[in-house]
Amino acid sequence: VFMGESGWPTRPSKPFKSHTGTVNAIRFNRSGQYCASAGADKTVRLWNPHKQLLVKTYSGHGYEVADVTISRDNNSFASCGGDKLVFLWDVASGKTVRRFGGSRDGGHNGRMNCISFCGMDDSLLVTGSYDTTLKFWDVRSRSSEPVQTLTGARDSVSSIGVRDHLVLSGSVDGAARVHDVRTGTITMDHIGSPLVDVKFSNDGNCLLAASLDDAVRLLDRATGEVLALYQGHSNSQFRLECSLLHDDSIVVCGSEDGRVALWDIVQTEKEPKSFRKAHQKSVSSISVHPTRREFLSASQDGSIVLWKPPGD
Repeated sequence: VFMGESGWPTRPSKPFKSHTGTVNAIRFNRSGQYCASAGADKTVRLWNPHKQLLVKTYSGHGYEVADVTISRDNNSFASCGGDKLVFLWDVASGKTVRRFGGSRDGGHNGRMNCISFCGMDDSLLVTGSYDTTLKFWDVRSRSSEPVQTLTGARDSVSSIGVRDHLVLSGSVDGAARVHDVRTGTITMDHIGSPLVDVKFSNDGNCLLAASLDDAVRLLDRATGEVLALYQGHSNSQFRLECSLLHDDSIVVCGSEDGRVALWDIVQTEKEPKSFRKAHQKSVSSISVHPTRREFLSASQDGSIVLWKPPGD
């Protein structure tokens, strides 16, 4: 097994069981001290992953929870899923502060796949759905209706990424779209194979896209040119996630065989430099630490693993 240049996070922790059934999403908070997980068991759970400690369980969704997003101030988080509703939670009390959506209130008419805080001071939430739309919700408004709906995707919206006034979305129609919410313009990069995850690079100059042709691509955001192609993992069936470490040095992606692949962002060969198994089933979610070369992986087997460089 390749151990990488020093500082590659190739050492997995012992997996810890987090949910009954699939962990659909794992998300570090802004400090990297805690993380939230969203489960097929209809709960969101708050963890200290460094101590493998469950802090709190949040119940309220009637169907599986697909995704979770944590506010910058760590006081609240929002979740979405199969019940087509957005829940805004108070971290400390464990209570839902607000609920958005519902078909009567202009909400999504298909399951929600992804959610993210956006806007100044996290004043908005954006969600992507099986119904092909993106919807924006005003966190401070009394209304449970969306403030804006973006159409354009011709199939399910699988993932979203937010950077300042830009919202990136990936769709099963094979396209990555960057929506500039200030100007209302959309730029589109057509990859062809169904997209399961999209991310902005941390410097904002590139897009990272994972698709169902067993590939991850790095694209130039300005031109749409494919700068690199990363392969060697398996991804032809399930939604899983890719990411860049906080310093944009290493590409991370889950694999359907329970392994996690790491590539050097500038490497010339397509095969991963590190490809280690840590889960018994497909790796469904990845979350990178905000300041350190560490990341979390979560799986359909219900477990979470924290990855660090050897020796840390």
